[in-house]
Amino acid sequence: MSVIDEVLEANEIYSHTHELRRLTPRPARKLAILTCMDTRLSIRTLGLMTGDAHIIRNAGGIVTEDSLRSLLISHYLLDTEEIMVINHTDCGPRSPLAKPRNGKKLPDGPHGPRFQDPEGLSESR
Repeated sequence: MSVIDEVLEANEIYSHTHELRRLTPRPARKLAILTCMDTRLSIRTLGLMTGDAHIIRNAGGIVTEDSLRSLLISHYLLDTEEIMVINHTDCGPRSPLAKPRNGKKLPDGPHGPRFQDPEGLSESR
C-alpha cells in the first residue's frame, strides 16, 4: 500500500465522524503564518491547535507572488489580523550549501530557474 493509499484510507475513516466540523476556514487566533515546508515545523512546535492559524508553506518560507496572494486572502476575506513569517536555522533551500540530491537539477521556467536565490547565497559557494 502506498503512502497516498494510506492517507486516502485515513481520510475515509475520518469522514465518518468529521470531528473538526465545528471549525471554520477562519483561523481562531486570527493568525496567518508563512513558513518553510520543513516537516519539523508544525502546529505542535508552534504551540498552536488545529484551526488556530492559516499556515502557508513553500521552499524557504519566501514571500512570493503566490504566498502573498494567500496571505491577502487570509487577511481580507478570512479575518486574520496578524501575519508571521518564520524562517529557521539550516533551511535547505536558503542554504549556500544546498545542492540537488542524486544529480537532479531544478527545472527552469520561462523566466529562468524556478527557485530564485534572493540573497545571492548560491554565489558564495
